[in-house]
Amino acid sequence: MNLIEEKAERAHDLEKAVVTGSLSARRAWITMADALHAIQSERLYELLGYERFTEWIAAPEISLGRSQAYSLIAIYQTFVVENGVPIDDLSYIEPSKLAETLPAVRSGQPIGEALADATELSRSDLRAKYRNQEPKPEEPKDIAICPECGQEIKSIERTT
Repeated sequence: MNLIEEKAERAHDLEKAVVTGSLSARRAWITMADALHAIQSERLYELLGYERFTEWIAAPEISLGRSQAYSLIAIYQTFVVENGVPIDDLSYIEPSKLAETLPAVRSGQPIGEALADATELSRSDLRAKYRNQEPKPEEPKDIAICPECGQEIKSIERTT
């Protein structure tokens, strides 16, 4: 095998690792949202020794931001509890994309359309459709995706 073939094989192996990791992260968020919803709605955090839900999510072993936790709970509540969407149907969709559709779903947009949009459209197209904004042309930029929450992390430019 020559050097180019070796690099191509490595590229495919690494791509497979990234795809596998991405799918695992997307499956993990809905499991976490299910647990967060139950702990918050049933006030189970009190049985864990906390007076408030926000204290519990701030515990070092959990360390979730308030907005992140409540966003996941809102997505779970709207799609699973109120609209009966099976958890497995959500496990392949990024939560940030589902969050874009929440106001429209709550206002009566068909759930199937929102799920299809969150699955098929880019973030900028979702923003354009659900916030009535024109999509901006994508600029090449250095970003990373958080494996836990799926949010974009913008890189910091270095000056030399």
